[in-house]
Amino acid sequence: MRDRATTSIGSLVRTIRLHPWTSLQDMALLSSVMLVSLLALEYDIVEFWDDLSANQRRIRVEEMLVLTGMLGLGMFAFILRRIREEREDLERQVRSEFDVRANLALAMQDPLTALPNRSELETALAAAIGSSASDCKMHAFYLLDLNGFKHVNDKHGHATGDEVLRAVARRLRAAARQGDLLVRLGGDEFAVLAYPTS
Repeated sequence: MRDRATTSIGSLVRTIRLHPWTSLQDMALLSSVMLVSLLALEYDIVEFWDDLSANQRRIRVEEMLVLTGMLGLGMFAFILRRIREEREDLERQVRSEFDVRANLALAMQDPLTALPNRSELETALAAAIGSSASDCKMHAFYLLDLNGFKHVNDKHGHATGDEVLRAVARRLRAAARQGDLLVRLGGDEFAVLAYPTS
């Protein structure tokens, strides 16, 4: 229980540190609301503090209840705002990490065929060469080039050429073994990195 409370307080302090300006604004706003509320109740705050500091009076029970209630409400509102800011920070962080992963995936993927691209192939080839040296297993690497593809583009247009590339990618995917890396290098060039069978 104590650990949970310590974690919550630490989280609140961290959020206040990350958002000092809004925290200061909230404190000023809540103090103003409490002051205005007391003035609206025709409560002479100056006289109250003077009497307390001069030890001429004690806080009555009803005064203590009102002040405690107002302070509690103020703290509740303040903490709610900090929790909301912490949640927003967390959501921003998750969105940012998701965007980084999505951009990384796009950087490693050919947009036309949705196959991995040359960057992913280079990474996979480096890993395959390293693993081949250590476990004495051989990989196979195939380069595929579509003959006459330029003629398709010239005669039927690039939209038809793009559709041909997508169709070729689908057929290569269907023919490739599970786990092998099929890549579009660019233009009408494809490659397959075939991993050794167990």
